[in-house]
Amino acid sequence: DLDIVFIAAHTPCALLAYALAKVFRAEKVRTVLGGPHAKSFPEDASRFFDIVVTACDRALIGDILEGHVDPPAVLSSGRPLAEIPTVAERRPEIEASAFIRGRTRLTTVIPMLTSIGCPYSCDFCVDWNSNYVTFPDEQIREDLRYVAQHFPRALVGYHDPNFAVRFDETMDMIASVPEGRRNGYIMESSLSILKESRLARLRETNCVYTAPGIESWTD
Repeated sequence: DLDIVFIAAHTPCALLAYALAKVFRAEKVRTVLGGPHAKSFPEDASRFFDIVVTACDRALIGDILEGHVDPPAVLSSGRPLAEIPTVAERRPEIEASAFIRGRTRLTTVIPMLTSIGCPYSCDFCVDWNSNYVTFPDEQIREDLRYVAQHFPRALVGYHDPNFAVRFDETMDMIASVPEGRRNGYIMESSLSILKESRLARLRETNCVYTAPGIESWTD
């Protein structure tokens, strides 16, 4: 009973996304691909999807849903992403994807963003030519308070490609939730940010896992 389906995928999941697109298109469902794979390989993705979106925001999604985009199409909003839904607004999707029988488990991760894009000039990753944009501090604080109140056992997973470039400000936002109520969190950050002097602050704010990235293949 679907009219349109949106799929977001990293490249390791691209073949699964392509297979799903073939299934949906066989049922006359319009298919839209977004995410890192769409941004990196739009021409290849357009072989399987009606619409491929390399950069998106609420207005562009509205145009697609209202039928203003005719397939086949590869398109971008052309604007930096300025707003994202709150955790409260996303709660039905979070519960459907991360809860088990309506309850949080040790594996439950609440996805969040504090920023998008990249402030560096290297050119070997998907975000190298994206403007670095941070989201409003108060919304992030409110999201963290909401998670602490409603999902106290869950981890927060920061999907920022460059988490905590504004290190002290970001740590202050996380620390706005009182000690003892802060959710553990996982994040990806560049090696230039993960200085030894900052490890104590990460521990204090309840960081439980970090995936370090590199800014250069040669430095």
